[in-house]
Amino acid sequence: MKFVKYNAAGNDFIVTKELLNKEEIIKFCHRNFGIGADGVIFVEAFEEAERLVNIRIFNSDGGEASMCANGTRSVAHFIADKYFHGITSLTMKTLSGIYRCDVKDGVVSLSMPREIIRQLTGASHLLAESEKEYFVNTGVPHAVYFVENVELIDLAKKAPFIRFHPSFSKGINVNVASFDPHLKNMIHMRSYERGVEAETLSCGTGVIATAFACQELYGFKDSIQIKTKGGILEVDIGEKYLTYGGKVFAIYDGETK
Repeated sequence: MKFVKYNAAGNDFIVTKELLNKEEIIKFCHRNFGIGADGVIFVEAFEEAERLVNIRIFNSDGGEASMCANGTRSVAHFIADKYFHGITSLTMKTLSGIYRCDVKDGVVSLSMPREIIRQLTGASHLLAESEKEYFVNTGVPHAVYFVENVELIDLAKKAPFIRFHPSFSKGINVNVASFDPHLKNMIHMRSYERGVEAETLSCGTGVIATAFACQELYGFKDSIQIKTKGGILEVDIGEKYLTYGGKVFAIYDGETK
C-alpha cells in the first residue's frame, strides 16, 4: 500500500488510494506495531474538471465514520499538492455531505453548511462538572460540556461513560470546553473521540460543534479561537457556513510491504 502520513492540528491520518479491510486498518493505525494514526482516509475518486473529491473515512478501530473534518482537510491538501496543481478550492464529498475546502500556503480551511448541523437530544447531567451542555451533530454526533477548567477533567475516566450512554443510540464524541480567563474569544477544548476510544490532540468536527454551542448557548458571533492540544483553530461563524482552518502538513510518503 502506498500512502502519505498526514497531520492536521495534532490529528494524524494515513491517506491512501487503496481501500483496506478492517483488520488492515486496525493494524496500520496501531502506534506500536503499525504506522500509527487516528484513522485512515481512503481517496475513492477525484475529478479535476469539477474539483470534486470523494472520500471514505475510517477510525482506528476499523469502523467507518460519516465525517472527519481534520481528515477531510488532510485529503484536500493531499489532492491539491499531488494532483490538482494550481487549484486551491475543492469540493469534498463524505458520507455526511459535501464540504468546501480551500488550500493556501499549507493552511486548509473547511466550510460546513449550516443545514448539515443539527441539534441532538440526550441524557442531561452526565458530567458533574458541567455548567452547560449541548448535543449536536456536525457530520458526526458530539456532546459539548462547558466546565470551569478543561485541565481538571479526567477525560479518560469520565468520557467513556458518556460516549457509550444508551441515550445516544450511535454513541457520541465527548468534548469539554472552558473560557480563557484573559482572552474574550478564546476557548480551551479537549476531545475524546468515538472510534479512537481515547483523547486525541484535536477533533475538527468537535471544534465546529463547540463553536456552534458557543453561539447557541452564549451568543458568540463572528469568530472564535479554539485552543486544542494540537494547536489553535479559528472558526468563522457565518450565516450559511461555519468555517474553520489551520495548518495541515504531510509528514512522509510511505509504502507497506
